Amino acid sequence: MEKQVDIRPGIALVQDSRFFPLGEDTVLLSAFAAPKKGALGLDLGAGQGFLAIFCGLRRPDLHLEGLELQPEACALAQANARRAGLELPVTAGDLRQLPGALHGRYDFVLCN
Repeated sequence: MEKQVDIRPGIALVQDSRFFPLGEDTVLLSAFAAPKKGALGLDLGAGQGFLAIFCGLRRPDLHLEGLELQPEACALAQANARRAGLELPVTAGDLRQLPGALHGRYDFVLCN
């Protein structure tokens, strides 16, 4: 089941109950992360995109991508990012078998 989550005025994301829900830990982690200006980061287990989106809204200078096991969640994360005015490429794959194209590209990783 999908529901709308208003994260700030004018930005509403979609949360699907089939996937890991938005929680306080996501909000706190996004506020705690302190990567360098312009850094490229990977959200491992990106889910519906909430962590990367919150980080991207807080720090528009960052470049963020995601890795998510469930293809349906990848699509939702990308759609949520567009709703927030961000671009979030999300690769469908298993972090235990990190796709070769993702090796060595990132300055930091996020994982919730």
